[in-house]
Amino acid sequence: MPRHPLNFDFRSDSTRAFKPKSQLFKNVQDSLDEYVKLSSKDNLKNLITTLGVWKRSKTDGANTWKNSIRYDQVTLLSEWIIEEATGWLFPVSRDVWETNTGNINCYAYAMKCMIPVGRGNNSWPGRFADSPAKTPATRGEDFADGIIADAAAQKLEVKVVRRGGQPEPVPIGLPGGTYLAAMVSTPHGYHFLRRNETTGLWSHKNGAWNEVETYFYDRELEQPVAITNDVVLKLLKNPRLMECDMRFDSYLYVPQRGIQVAGKV
Repeated sequence: MPRHPLNFDFRSDSTRAFKPKSQLFKNVQDSLDEYVKLSSKDNLKNLITTLGVWKRSKTDGANTWKNSIRYDQVTLLSEWIIEEATGWLFPVSRDVWETNTGNINCYAYAMKCMIPVGRGNNSWPGRFADSPAKTPATRGEDFADGIIADAAAQKLEVKVVRRGGQPEPVPIGLPGGTYLAAMVSTPHGYHFLRRNETTGLWSHKNGAWNEVETYFYDRELEQPVAITNDVVLKLLKNPRLMECDMRFDSYLYVPQRGIQVAGKV
């Protein structure tokens, strides 16, 4: 039995008079029926793959599956699949990552800081460690040093594993009590992701007012995928896939508890 109610009849609702369904679309219907009958992870993965095959088949020049006469029903199915997969194929995140001074950004999320000092929406590497002698990092090459300074100000240690160059391979075999964070940057901005060392899956918060992303929608496959090391490598090589016009900056070991960060007051 599905983990969430299927409040629509995909087969009937997607029927259009005088518009026969392709075999690929029928395959989607059959995969959905099979999953409803036996709601296993394998059947859910098969449904996701089969739907992706149909979506890709609708690409013709500027046209995509979004131009299909069955767009509304496929959208409903796609949204329902995400619900089914979350907490099973994709990890679950806290419902709320925000404070009474504003939502938190990617740096606070990557450092597991639920309550930043000051405004969480503009938490910035180096700001927690700010002093007359040490100002927050202002350039891309300083961001990693700013994170190290923030940790040191709390008598904690963040280590840079690799800085610059290519992001491959993704580090494995971390020191005990740490997790891996990855940063992409420009001279004046940054974005972070972090890995759950128990599951090996990544997540990130792409914008202070956006929800945590625990999967990546691969537009080449036209399907959602868990953010494994292979997928995160794809994102770090081409950050524009995350809508970040940046380049790979660094990997960092972060204490499992995370560190305190700060934004402007």
